[in-house]
Amino acid sequence: LAKDHAHTAAVAQVLQSKSWVKEVLSVETNILIFNTTDAMPAATLVQQLLEQDVRCLAINSQSIRFVFHLGVSDADTDKLCNILQQMPV
Repeated sequence: LAKDHAHTAAVAQVLQSKSWVKEVLSVETNILIFNTTDAMPAATLVQQLLEQDVRCLAINSQSIRFVFHLGVSDADTDKLCNILQQMPV
C-alpha cells in the first residue's frame, strides 16, 4: 500500500505542473482525483490516455480519477508520468 501511495503522489506532482489542471485534490490514499480546466474536458483527456493504454475514469465533465493498486508497477507509473509530462503545458 505504501508503494501505491508513492505512485499516487508522483502522478499528483506531475499534474500540478500542467496548465490544464485546475486542482489536484488532497492525496491521502491510493486514489487521485483532479479537476481539469475548460481547455481540457475530462472526456478528452480520458480518451487521449486510453489511446496510450492508460485507464482512468471521468467522474464528471471536469474531474478524473486514477486508482493505484498492486497491479500498477513502478514502470506503469513512470509511463503515466512521462505521458502527462509530454502533454502540452
